[in-house]
Amino acid sequence: MLIQMQQKQLQQQMLFQQQQQQQQHQQQQHQQQQQRAVAAAAAAAAMKNQSLQQQQQQQHFQQQQQQQYQLQQMQQLQQQQQQQQQLLQQQQQQQQQQQQQQQQQQQQQQQMQLHQQMMARPHPAGIMQQAPSQLQQALQSPSTPPPPQSQPQMQQQLPLQMQSGVPISGAHQMHNNIIIQQQQQQQQRMLAQMQQQQQQHLQLAQAGKPRPNGFPGIAGMQGVPGMPGMTGVPAMTAMPGISGR
Repeated sequence: MLIQMQQKQLQQQMLFQQQQQQQQHQQQQHQQQQQRAVAAAAAAAAMKNQSLQQQQQQQHFQQQQQQQYQLQQMQQLQQQQQQQQQLLQQQQQQQQQQQQQQQQQQQQQQQMQLHQQMMARPHPAGIMQQAPSQLQQALQSPSTPPPPQSQPQMQQQLPLQMQSGVPISGAHQMHNNIIIQQQQQQQQRMLAQMQQQQQQHLQLAQAGKPRPNGFPGIAGMQGVPGMPGMTGVPAMTAMPGISGR
């Protein structure tokens, strides 16, 4: 009986030990599972962190690229603005040059018109018969003025009334004298203008500058009493006591 009792106790102890071993084994498995789960969670967290860092780095890199692109666009805009400003300045310079050319052309046209008007006006009989040839010589050779004419030659070209200075006899003597005085005043004014133009022409020729377009004036007319500028003098109207002289 004792032996049986001892055997039962041994069996019970063996069963208890097996149960304890099984429990320990289960606890170890549970701990291993927990450790694996913790490691997996840590690895997942690390992967997430790495992915977040990579995403942040990519975003930062993209932002830098966008900033560089914006800077390039700003530089291109500045260059375009500078080019536009240069084009505007060039256009303004061209407009100024065109305005200057137009002004010069207008001045030349005005001078030519004045010259043509002065040449187209009729001259009194006997005065400036040699003026066209002198004008041609003056226009052909602007640097050298024509030689001055002597006073007797110029007096030979004057009518008898202006050479002698004696008033015209007849019933209309006073009227004729007034008209002659008016014509002489007009001729003196024209001579003064021609002398001014001649002086300007000589100054320009001495300075080596080009001669302005227009009539430069006829040399040799200075110092002649009663001989104003010939061009632009209206013709004498036929009056009683003058015709046929």
